[in-house]
Amino acid sequence: LSNFGLITLRITYTQDGYESEEFASVAVNPTYLTVNQNNITTSLDSRGTIGRHEKATVGDGFVYDDVQMLYEMGLMFTSGGNKISNSVRGVEETYDNDFRIITPITAFPPTENEPTKFLWQTRFNDGGAGNSRSSIAVTQTMQVWEENGAEDFVVIEYVFQNSSNQNITGFYAGLYGDWDVGDDSGDNQVEWKDNLNAALMASKINTLPKVAVGVIDLFAERATYSLISNDPAFTGTPYGVYDGFTDAEKISALRGHSNKSIGLTTGTDISSTVSAGPYTIPVGEKIVVAFVLAAGNNENTISAAIAKANELYTPSIEIIEQPTGIEYENELARAIRVFPNPASNEFTIDVSALDVSRSQPIEFTLLNILGQQIRKTTLIQGQNIIKVEDLPAGQYILRFNNGTTIGTKTLIVK
Repeated sequence: LSNFGLITLRITYTQDGYESEEFASVAVNPTYLTVNQNNITTSLDSRGTIGRHEKATVGDGFVYDDVQMLYEMGLMFTSGGNKISNSVRGVEETYDNDFRIITPITAFPPTENEPTKFLWQTRFNDGGAGNSRSSIAVTQTMQVWEENGAEDFVVIEYVFQNSSNQNITGFYAGLYGDWDVGDDSGDNQVEWKDNLNAALMASKINTLPKVAVGVIDLFAERATYSLISNDPAFTGTPYGVYDGFTDAEKISALRGHSNKSIGLTTGTDISSTVSAGPYTIPVGEKIVVAFVLAAGNNENTISAAIAKANELYTPSIEIIEQPTGIEYENELARAIRVFPNPASNEFTIDVSALDVSRSQPIEFTLLNILGQQIRKTTLIQGQNIIKVEDLPAGQYILRFNNGTTIGTKTLIVK
C-alpha cells in the first residue's frame, strides 16, 4: 500500500473437529506519530486528524493524567458558501477523507535558537474533496515546549495557502472534536469560556481532568464555536452526530452557534467545533491560524496553560492586517528584518531593503497582545533601535504602515 490503511486479518483455528476464529487489525504504512513530550499524550497524522481517527481505532487519543479524553478530532475548513473539506466523520458511519498528503508527518527536534521547542509537521491539500474543495494547501504543525509552565498544553498551527486561480472568500477553519472524558461518555458537559477563548470539556465526575480547545489570542477576534450533544434529541443542541455529520452541519458548525453550553444540568455525549473566520485569501497568498489544546485537573490549571501557550507561540509566517481585514504574507512584511527576537533590552528594525523617504515614510506602532498602543514612531532608512527594557515579558505585535499596506510581525520580550 502506498498510503496508510487498516488490514483486518481473520485467524481460524481448527483441531479435532473444533473450529474457532478471531479478528485482528494491523496498521500498514502508518502516517501518524505519537506526541508525549509533556503531561499530554496524543498523536498527529499526515491527513488532518489529531489523536484518533478511523472510528477511534488508530492513534493515541488525548490522554492526560492517565485519563483518555478523546474519541476523534480533525481539521475542517469551508469557503465560498458551500465548499467544505475535512477529515472527520460523515454520514452513514463513514469518515471523510478529503486531504491528500504532500509531505508525511515529520518530527523536528529543538534547535540551538529554540532549545525547548519540539515540532511535528506535515503538509497536505484538499484534493480529495471533489467539487467541494477550496484548493487549499495546508501546513499543519504541532508545537510543544519542555519548560516550566508548558507541561499541560500543545499548540497546533495551520498555514493555509490559496492554490487556486481566484481569491478565496468566506474562509473558516477549525477543529472538530468528539470528547469522551472518562469512561462514561454520556455524562459530559461543554462550555464556552470567553476569558479563555476556548471550549471547556469536562465529566460530571469532578475528580476527572478537564480539557479545553481554544483559539490563540492573536486570532481571537475571529474565534467562533459550536457546542453540541451528539444525541440529536438532546434538548438545546443545534444538531447531533449520532445520525451522521452532514456537510451542511459542518459548514454551520464552522461559522458558529450562539449556545454557550451543553450538558451543564444533565450530562450528555458532547462534541465541539472551535474555529476562526471569516478570512479572504488572495491568489497564492497565505494565512495562519493557531489553536491550543490544554488539560488540567481544574479550570485554573487550564487557564495558566493557555496563558503560557499565548506567551510562547510565535506565528511561522508574518501576520498582515490590511484595512480590508485580510491577513496574509506580503512584500512589506518580508522586507523588514527584526532582531534579536526574543529581545530583552532593545531590538532593531532593519528597513534597508525598502526605499524609505519623506514622501513614503513607514509608521511603526508597538502593540501589546490586547491591541493597546505602547510605542509609535516613524522609521528612518536603515536600522532603527527600539528600547523595550521597561516592558513586561510577553508577546507583542509590531505594526508597519507605509501608506498603502499595513503589515505586522510578532516580538517576544523576555
